Amino acid sequence: KGGVVTALLELVQRARKPGWWAAEYYPHPHYLPWENGAATLHEYAPTRIPELLREEMYEHAALAADTTRRSGRSAEEWIKHGLTARSFRRYRLSDTPPLQLHAVITEDALRRPVADREVMVQQWLYLMTAMRRNNVTVRVLPTGAAPPRLRGFRLLGFAEPDEPARLYRDRPDRESTETTAGPVIERACLLFDQLLVGCWSEIESLVFVQYLVQSAGSPTLAAVGGGGS
Repeated sequence: KGGVVTALLELVQRARKPGWWAAEYYPHPHYLPWENGAATLHEYAPTRIPELLREEMYEHAALAADTTRRSGRSAEEWIKHGLTARSFRRYRLSDTPPLQLHAVITEDALRRPVADREVMVQQWLYLMTAMRRNNVTVRVLPTGAAPPRLRGFRLLGFAEPDEPARLYRDRPDRESTETTAGPVIERACLLFDQLLVGCWSEIESLVFVQYLVQSAGSPTLAAVGGGGS
């Protein structure tokens, strides 16, 4: 009996320990534990490629360019913690069960020169590899089809029936807003479906990313599958 009690106490203590996100700085720290426990993620990315689908050097460049949320930290510290968080977060795509990721990325976000040409090519190759995962769906929204004032958002769904979905909407220069309000969640789901109507199909989206690689002068697509970690 004593051994059982001891084991239970150890289990409780482990459960009370903060997750990895408590040690790594991230601009939305309250978002990370929810993403870590989510079953599905629906994301609209109008300006940049979603964080879970970023190649390391692309993420490095994106972090270096984001000076508004460092909160007094040095650029080196900001980038180091951001890259560490990325490596932890991306594990969910190969977890058991894996996170089901459904992303709508605008054409402008894919074309946006976050880094030099070589890094952008590696990012597109990396994205093509991710798009072949069974648990990842990426649809590209062509230029002109994207609502002009619609900011990015992420909708997390959970396997537990009593856990409500959570919506995170991007805001400039500050943390994203969060809500679990049923009517707002329903509107977000409807909006995501409406965005899908204007998107290219999954195959067309993959072909478009391949076109970006070829247009950049990449000599071969053989690097697909080895485009970084």
